[in-house]
Amino acid sequence: MAYCCNSFAQDTPRRTIVAGTVSFSGIGISTEWNAQKRFTVETAVNFGPSYEVDDDAFFNTALAYPVYRRPALRFSVTPRIYLDGRKQVQGGHVEPYLGLHIAYVTKPFSDYGGTTDAWLFHLHAGMRQMLSRRVLFNAHLGIGRGVNGDTGEGSMYPAFNVLIGYVLVK
Repeated sequence: MAYCCNSFAQDTPRRTIVAGTVSFSGIGISTEWNAQKRFTVETAVNFGPSYEVDDDAFFNTALAYPVYRRPALRFSVTPRIYLDGRKQVQGGHVEPYLGLHIAYVTKPFSDYGGTTDAWLFHLHAGMRQMLSRRVLFNAHLGIGRGVNGDTGEGSMYPAFNVLIGYVLVK
């Protein structure tokens, strides 16, 4: 989610950049690696909510408790393919993409009975836009599956995220 949208032609190779981020997934740092002209891989580490997954429900504990009540670490990898053509909008370019998010969320740092580690997988469509030279906006919507790290039980869930990032290194 940390790619700087520039005004060069679509054929221009993407830059690998690092950004500090704030999103529903927590506060973290991400690096989006340039793999090809339209293909990137983002790696990220976030400090945010823990998750509870069982066989018929998926609950993001951040929705039930403030983030500080069940903090955990989240490690993720997200390959993305950017779709042809940037759309010019007021304030900059919007870049649509398709992505596959794979994340491992640790158990909470404190014992909260029943909350375990979790694997999260989701396929999503998203868009990214630079709000200024260093600030980016990213949003996506898709479908996912959460898997309990202890029992292997899992369930489907709607996947969405909104992220604001500050580009640290271009």
